[in-house]
Amino acid sequence: MEECDLNKTKEITEAGLFAALLVVIITGVFYIPLLGGIMMLFVPVPIVILTMRVKPLYATASTVVAILLSSALVTLPSAVSIGAFAFCIGLPVGIGFKRKMDGLSIFFIGTVGAAVGFFITLELIELISGLSFIGMMEQSAPMVIDTYTQMFAAVEELGLSNTLTKEEIKKVLDEGIFAFKLLLPSLIIMSSMMYAIINMLMSIQIFKRVKIDYKPLGKFESFRYPKHVAYGAMGMMLLAFILGTLEYIDSQLITANFLYLFQMIFAIEGASLIYYFIKKKSGKGMAVVVILLVFIMGLAQLVAYLGFFDVMMDLRRLDQMKQNKD
Repeated sequence: MEECDLNKTKEITEAGLFAALLVVIITGVFYIPLLGGIMMLFVPVPIVILTMRVKPLYATASTVVAILLSSALVTLPSAVSIGAFAFCIGLPVGIGFKRKMDGLSIFFIGTVGAAVGFFITLELIELISGLSFIGMMEQSAPMVIDTYTQMFAAVEELGLSNTLTKEEIKKVLDEGIFAFKLLLPSLIIMSSMMYAIINMLMSIQIFKRVKIDYKPLGKFESFRYPKHVAYGAMGMMLLAFILGTLEYIDSQLITANFLYLFQMIFAIEGASLIYYFIKKKSGKGMAVVVILLVFIMGLAQLVAYLGFFDVMMDLRRLDQMKQNKD
């Protein structure tokens, strides 16, 4: 009984310490411009670590306390949005590691959590300002146009050529906002995936240092989606075509988002496949260089198609079977 009480006291103490750490990070994100942006990437990490060490209920309570305390140092909406965003990623990822789920499952629940966090943040922005995120961009457009017009006028005074007029600047800006509107759903999903993987990898580095037991994610060259992901993608493509044809949904909107998501999701497996073969022939360093060059050259779409083909055919397994026969 005493040992149980001692463990409970220890967990509550750790929850309090992590709450203080989260307060420091939230405050840093709010007040430090450049470093704060980098810190924002890793805000969920303390919650992941705490969830591994204590009960999820204590991790939840710790986050709530951190939000309330940090609201005295920053604005309440900022504290809530940053804290809630961190919690939405940190708790599911931490639970995934704690239950020793496979890496793809943790990645999935972390992505869903991050998407929910983004939704909460956007809703808070709209609640506070009375404008949606897109609405704020549209309202700020005239100011941006005036700024660029003044800048180009200064360039002309220096005797340098300028071929852009105010109307052309407005057209470029309007096209950019329109493209952003089209891709906003897929951008949120891709950003959520990025946050999930970054916090998973950072948490693993801390697990190693503080000797927390966890299930390894596996090597990048062996990363592979299950086949049903490819079947799901084909089903989504068919559904998008049908809905667009029947005009239930804007065909341009759904097509643009699907193509962007398809490219980004399957490009990961395509890069893994390239890494596998190049590493086997020329080593890890050359594999990294080749992948970077491929993406810099704008060949991400080809890599995505390669990744999709690999999901269906499992080219690495075929290569290994060939080696075994030889």
